[in-house]
Amino acid sequence: MRIVSIPLAVLLLAGACTDPPSDGNPDGSADGPVAWCRTEGDVFCLDENVEQRCTFPEGSEFPAILTRECIPLGLTCISFPETLGCALCSPDTLACDGNDIVRCSDDGQEWAYVDTCDVARGDQCVNGRCVNGCENAERLHSNVGCEYWAVDLDNAVTQGLDATMQQYAVVVSNPSPLLATVRVWVNDAPPGEPPQEREVDWIELSTDDLFVFNLDPREVDGTPPGGANSGSHTAWTANAYKITSTAPIIAYQFNPLDNVGVFSNDASLLLPKSGLGSTYTVMAWPQTIANTPENPDTDMRDDLRAFLTIVGTEADTTVAVTLSTDVMPLPDPPDGTGEWLEGERFQFTLGPYEVLNLETGEFNADFTGTLIESDKPVAVYSGSEASDVPCFHDLSTRRCCADHLEDQLIPDSSFGYTYVFARTPARTPEVYAAGGVVSIVEEPEYFRVLAVEDGTEVLTTPVDVAFSYDACNRREVDPTDPISLRAGEYTTREVWQDLVLHSNRPIEVAQFVSSQEVTGIDTEWPGGDPAFILVPPVEQWRSSYVFLTPELYAFDYLIIAAHAGAFLEFDKEPLPRSCQMTELFDEVDTPTTYHIYRCPLSQPEILGPRDVEDGLQNDGVHEIRSIDTTTGRPGLPFGLVVYGFDAYVSYGYPGGLNLIAVPE
Repeated sequence: MRIVSIPLAVLLLAGACTDPPSDGNPDGSADGPVAWCRTEGDVFCLDENVEQRCTFPEGSEFPAILTRECIPLGLTCISFPETLGCALCSPDTLACDGNDIVRCSDDGQEWAYVDTCDVARGDQCVNGRCVNGCENAERLHSNVGCEYWAVDLDNAVTQGLDATMQQYAVVVSNPSPLLATVRVWVNDAPPGEPPQEREVDWIELSTDDLFVFNLDPREVDGTPPGGANSGSHTAWTANAYKITSTAPIIAYQFNPLDNVGVFSNDASLLLPKSGLGSTYTVMAWPQTIANTPENPDTDMRDDLRAFLTIVGTEADTTVAVTLSTDVMPLPDPPDGTGEWLEGERFQFTLGPYEVLNLETGEFNADFTGTLIESDKPVAVYSGSEASDVPCFHDLSTRRCCADHLEDQLIPDSSFGYTYVFARTPARTPEVYAAGGVVSIVEEPEYFRVLAVEDGTEVLTTPVDVAFSYDACNRREVDPTDPISLRAGEYTTREVWQDLVLHSNRPIEVAQFVSSQEVTGIDTEWPGGDPAFILVPPVEQWRSSYVFLTPELYAFDYLIIAAHAGAFLEFDKEPLPRSCQMTELFDEVDTPTTYHIYRCPLSQPEILGPRDVEDGLQNDGVHEIRSIDTTTGRPGLPFGLVVYGFDAYVSYGYPGGLNLIAVPE
């Protein structure tokens, strides 16, 4: 028999202790009888850390209680199935030592080797048993998985500039202990025909490795290969990418990758097939750049359209769409229709790799509130070729400039009831500190709340100064009034601080970073532009994240929302001292305090107008986790957003989230 020693932090030990008897005296004193203490050596667990042992001093009528702490000794107080006191483990418990299964001895003092999981077969040790890594990821329902569907979403072509021809990329990383073989596939068959799959790239990833798949353009707006914005905009193609892996991975798409002379870009956290759903109420942002010669007050002489992109993952998937806005017509639709208007419900059949891309054609046309229902899982994206933030109703109130927006949407079943809205770092002080000639001002940000059920009431805290302006409807609101919404309705609010949102029914919340002109930063300095970020609900927070920050952006940040008292580690070290923490008091229901951290991952140097040196950059793959400092086990869950900006561009996405069905 092989005996192994495992640090306590690696193991999840079953050692729940019962409360002490009410007639006992378990505080260590010996001035009265203790019900559990009947014979020399009897043991009681006050909690998982404190052992109390019974002894009878010579000449005393009463027992004495000897107390010691277990956890500083690398032990825990075990009281089930029998009381052992301070011990390494609970007898007969199975656990993992790397990829080995081990069993706890009868006296709870050592672990014995049982078996090794077959890595070659894709197995890993989880909670003391061998499970297939991909099957386990599918069961856990998070952004970690083994099959993803990515799309080269439509981007801006304007004034001689073409973001669609910049490098589109999918970035993957392996957080699992298994070797992952990752492959990228396309379909060479036309839509409506059986797929003709072709592998276009592959890589083997060891634990914590990262790889960038630089992928060819596969336009979804009907533009033929090699063309530039010459498609029908609304289009049916078979142009999705499928990414498969033999072990759980995380994936992101960047459109385009990095930041080299780019003027229009964003990024999205990709969700695995195991996290997809069949009902989506769409969160989006309106088209703000439109060609409206009939109305000079809004005419930009160009169309940068909002899009809604639906991707099939299985054969013969029936999709029903109830539109919140008119869309551009689909040429040659299979059912003879293709003129789809606001309020209409239409059906469409998709197969794997097939993409139904819907696009707007009007100023302020908005897909928010559109309902998508399918009989099999689909992936859904929304965004804009490029849009301004905030909304405006005529060019005299426009705040320049527009940027590409995109996000993969989470299904309605994963919406939450509580959200912590943590603003992105104010840009003016960051640009000033880097050497830019700017004035430091208060900067607004914008959040949008979307309801999926009638009778939705949303409260915010702090209630006194949370917001006072409905940004897209241009009306003042009383911040102390609840937000009342019906299914499919939404509101957009201008906000100047962090806040917490509570709802009586499931909602989705997104934040939108403003255009550069809102901040007052002149265009000769790197001031960013809009970004679209889905806010992770508190119910979907995780205790650890593996995530990526892209290269070549001057400014990169982590934005963390955590319960007060959570201990966080970044790349196995305490949070950097450069992180700025503010407290957010949640005054609704049970009073709660959150800590909001804004952590810069870069220190650029601005040498002059349009002259920025990278300085110190911490780009690449990172891990952040919460730890229970008493036990070494995973600590309180927290939320994470990754954000960055540079000249004319910004990006932002959640660092990860669970995708479990949230109970009512």
